[in-house]
Amino acid sequence: MKILAIETATFICGTAFISEGCCVSLIEEECPRTSAEKLPRMVKKVKQKSGFKWDELDGIAVSIGPGSFTGLRIGLSFTKGMAFSHDLPVVPVPTLTGMATSISSKSDSYRVALFSHRNLFYTQLFHHTDTFPSSVGSPILWDWDTLKSKINKENIDVFICGGEHIISENENVLFSPAIPSAKKIGMLAHERWNEFILDNPYNLVPDYIAPFKITKRKDAVS
Repeated sequence: MKILAIETATFICGTAFISEGCCVSLIEEECPRTSAEKLPRMVKKVKQKSGFKWDELDGIAVSIGPGSFTGLRIGLSFTKGMAFSHDLPVVPVPTLTGMATSISSKSDSYRVALFSHRNLFYTQLFHHTDTFPSSVGSPILWDWDTLKSKINKENIDVFICGGEHIISENENVLFSPAIPSAKKIGMLAHERWNEFILDNPYNLVPDYIAPFKITKRKDAVS
């Protein structure tokens, strides 16, 4: 199975070519505001380095969220365009599950968190398995105080990506960094292909999960 993987849900922009469960080529870098410009170039370079042909691909895997609103739209729009152009299925991979892949934890369960904005973090609990992590429930958006309280109560390993300006050294919270990667997205797509694959992805939208609040104007008529 041959898969092109895309990661733009975080400050990391990257792409990887996965063949038979192995990462053949990977290009990624931190570029939080230039993903739209750099992603096509990265895909071109990965294609040149690995030598894959579009008609040899089984599908395109993309980090589907939660994550950066702009980054998710960039990655999915590019993926849809390539999938439509080359008649390929899309494999949307949950971003936090991708981050949880390859994490080394001594506890049976562990928590992954991804900084969103202000003092908010996307987070999800995972269990270890013999192969890839098993998610518990769905991702949720918590403020830092809520997340910190949960971490202190759970007494499990915690892996966080971003938000360093909020998590100061004075906080009594021990955590390890969680690193997003197109390689992890591609490997997870290979292992859970039948679960994630979409043959008709054109109505697919990012998994933003952030709440949308509507407030009533004070002068509105009831």
